[in-house]
Amino acid sequence: MAHIELSYRKNCACKHGCDAYAEITQWSCGCVEVDIFHDAQRDDDCSDFSSLRRSCGKPGPPGFRREIFSPRPIAELKRPLSIFVSHASQDKPRVRELIAQLRCDELDFWLDEEKLVPGQDWQREIRSAIQKADIVMVCLSKTCVSKAGFVQREIRYALDAAEHQPDGALYLIPVRLDDCEIPESLHRWQWADLRDEDGVASVRRALEIRLSAQSPNS
Repeated sequence: MAHIELSYRKNCACKHGCDAYAEITQWSCGCVEVDIFHDAQRDDDCSDFSSLRRSCGKPGPPGFRREIFSPRPIAELKRPLSIFVSHASQDKPRVRELIAQLRCDELDFWLDEEKLVPGQDWQREIRSAIQKADIVMVCLSKTCVSKAGFVQREIRYALDAAEHQPDGALYLIPVRLDDCEIPESLHRWQWADLRDEDGVASVRRALEIRLSAQSPNS
């Protein structure tokens, strides 16, 4: 019997700014099922969810119409890339700005303020998130590198996880927020410098390369 390999939600990115979203389920039999919910008051030409669409006749949330794609092979749909973002609490404003410039449906950023909920063992959750991440992005600043703290432990966790990655895998991305010194332990990895004009673009290119190399079934 087929079972669920992966299930996640995708928000519509059409030009109308509608409230549409899709609940995407990947099955072990090799099919992808996409249940689409969108505002019935909007036009039907939401480009993000237009191809292979047909009505399934099932009820959805109040004020919404439910539709479904014809099943498609899993190879045509990849899960979002999981990116753990290591940073000092003092650098949160700059890190939020960076993530806002990079965020899209294909990238799932792990930020403590978004992922942690009250009652969780935050140190355990952070270590688990680093181990499960496709990429660890280490945001470095003078504040971060000049004092002891949990960020230093996150870097050690990431370095340990990097040793278990396949040869040549793009896994650890140091990101320089200011003119700080790069820790010696990170010297072997090419870093992005946000002081450069193309700093954000260079991070985006790295994520695109990693995304393109991602296995559809991973």
